[in-house]
Amino acid sequence: MKKWTQIQKSRLVELNAKALDLSQEFAHEKLRNQTFQKLENALVNAQKLELLKTRNNLQRPRLCTLSDQLVDVLTSKGFVQVTTITSIPASVASCKLVSSHPQKINKQYKHLFEHLFFIQYF
Repeated sequence: MKKWTQIQKSRLVELNAKALDLSQEFAHEKLRNQTFQKLENALVNAQKLELLKTRNNLQRPRLCTLSDQLVDVLTSKGFVQVTTITSIPASVASCKLVSSHPQKINKQYKHLFEHLFFIQYF
């Protein structure tokens, strides 16, 4: 019996295939590959349909809607909304500079480092 190849299985997982689909076994490779093509096509079409539903019905990602609701609740309780910069110039981000290395910091970015908190992963 033939199982999905690792690449096929990874692709099916990416497309949210059901566990039953992932555990299928086949008599030969040709049948497995044909089944994969049909299943992949069906799953891709299902994902496209979900995206169209989201686009047509919601117009906004759920995270943005949730954020708006959270802001409304918290500001009604006396909190103040604060928005911070979320993009960093590529020249700063790609250099992996940290404020502990002042000799490497370009003068134009020195002020930026006063407002950034870096987390380094080791």
